Amino acid sequence: MSTLLRGPGNIPAVPGDGSRFATNVTVPIINSLGDRTVLGTVTWKVDIQRECTVPTEETTEFVGWDDQGLFNRTPQPTLGVWSQTLISPEGTNFARRKVRERSRGAGSDTCWREDDPFLPFTTITGGEWAVRSDNTWGFDFVGLFSEPVTYWRDHGRAPCGATFTQQMQIQCSPEVGFVDYGPINILGGSITDRTVTTTRAGKSCTALFPCPAGSGNCSCVSTATRRR
Repeated sequence: MSTLLRGPGNIPAVPGDGSRFATNVTVPIINSLGDRTVLGTVTWKVDIQRECTVPTEETTEFVGWDDQGLFNRTPQPTLGVWSQTLISPEGTNFARRKVRERSRGAGSDTCWREDDPFLPFTTITGGEWAVRSDNTWGFDFVGLFSEPVTYWRDHGRAPCGATFTQQMQIQCSPEVGFVDYGPINILGGSITDRTVTTTRAGKSCTALFPCPAGSGNCSCVSTATRRR
């Protein structure tokens, strides 16, 4: 009599955050030459690593201007506020995981000069955010601070602006760490004598600064219309 010992074979990928877990796999020992009765079982302890599921992309939407001081407790009406939503074809919920930004090369700042009392705006701050239950994260604050904007205008720099790169990453397990998702975003801010612009990942908003008295929080404006 001979027996055929059937092992666990290929364990399918388990979607998740890339973490590892152990499980027991029990398979039968089958009489392969006789009536194929089950002669017994054998159990293996198998270590499985979940596949780290990541977003394929994210959407980004302008929320408003930081005139309430959300970024650093000082009102910054020249700083754009952006909200993002993570997208995955499988409809994965990324809640409770974290996303962070990393630079992918130095940007440029055409407003800055060596004798300025401010550092050039050529890189991101390196923020980290928790993903909410609806797959949104934020806010991402993008643009130029109000004090430098006023300074540069007073010194005849406008029109000018700054751009910098941003690669988004999402947290997997401690074994995997953070991994990239989506393309490299281009972020930036620019000014004229009358307006400020915030730009994130191909979308922009331009508003008057300072906002005319009595108009409230200035909306985005284009050449043809003004809208929120």
